Amino acid sequence: MFTKTNALVFGLVCLVARLGIAQESIEVSPGATLPKLSIAQWVTTGGLNPKSLSSFERDKIYVVEFWSTECDGAVPGFLHLATLKQTYAKQDVRFALISHESAETIRSFLKGSAQTADGQLVAYQQLASSLAIGSDPDRSGHAGYLGKENFESLPWVFLIGRDGKLEWHGHPSELDVVLDAVVGGRWDRNKIERDQKLMGEIQESLAKLTKARDWQGAIRELDRFLGMTDDPRITFGLLKSKVEIYARSGNSATEISKVVKKLFLVSREEPLFSHDVANTVYQLAMRGHVKDRASIDYAVEGLSVAIGQIDDGSTKSGMLHTLAKLEGLIGKTELAIEHQKQAIELADESQKPALKAFLATLTSQSTVPR
Repeated sequence: MFTKTNALVFGLVCLVARLGIAQESIEVSPGATLPKLSIAQWVTTGGLNPKSLSSFERDKIYVVEFWSTECDGAVPGFLHLATLKQTYAKQDVRFALISHESAETIRSFLKGSAQTADGQLVAYQQLASSLAIGSDPDRSGHAGYLGKENFESLPWVFLIGRDGKLEWHGHPSELDVVLDAVVGGRWDRNKIERDQKLMGEIQESLAKLTKARDWQGAIRELDRFLGMTDDPRITFGLLKSKVEIYARSGNSATEISKVVKKLFLVSREEPLFSHDVANTVYQLAMRGHVKDRASIDYAVEGLSVAIGQIDDGSTKSGMLHTLAKLEGLIGKTELAIEHQKQAIELADESQKPALKAFLATLTSQSTVPR
């Protein structure tokens, strides 16, 4: 199934988000030699010589994330990289965050703090001391990696291998799996390049058909691509695209249920992918594209199994919240309330107000006195 040796960037797998949308691609492939980092000022260097950050040294692994303090996920992204730095403290892995903002803006951000799972406050400045954080206000460094038309792709991360060449680039949500494989020597750069080319062909083909609103043609094309691959990650992306196409066509609720069932079968060993499917079902239901009970039942069952596979409290909280939303749709209000309370208990403090608000909504819908 989805394994660390065969991981593919999640942003490519879930290509549905870009169907029919004209967007410049980041035209750099695995195996490419990236330009030196042209950074106006390093706010922190993580204890490294800035020269070693600008030109990638052999036998070292570099993680370079283009990021902004203005992004919605600025804090989680910063904490994510700091956590990875701790995880690979004894490995030759170097981490850099690059922002288009001024050094003063970055320093202002670093005056903040975060609460750990055990309730302790950790200053950002303390975490930043282990990272290299660069200011690139003229975006010259950005342009060499993202191109001139992709600044809206943030956050985006590049992983450079021990030979100084690009191993992978994509959304930070997939970095953990990829980095683990690269460090462990299990990463197949050539296979990833082939997969990315196939996904590019799929995206280009579907974008033309969906722009023309040729839904039947798009379904035929998806079936053709499904017959060309046995890779579970690509199959997952194609099936998700199929769900979206059926939803856009507006008259295929039964077909959506069939595909949703296949999606849960494909992702049964990957709980985060199961959560993604369940959330997709909820969103489609809210948009009026899923009107039958079958799809929601599949989502509730699949997500319930996935939750049992997760140990991380924050991740499980989000999954329980999605489960509660689905159960609320099908009238299982009491069960939804129970799961929402569990979600609140496991959530980070910053997430609790929104989760409590939804709990209040569920409670108001309950006919049982509480």
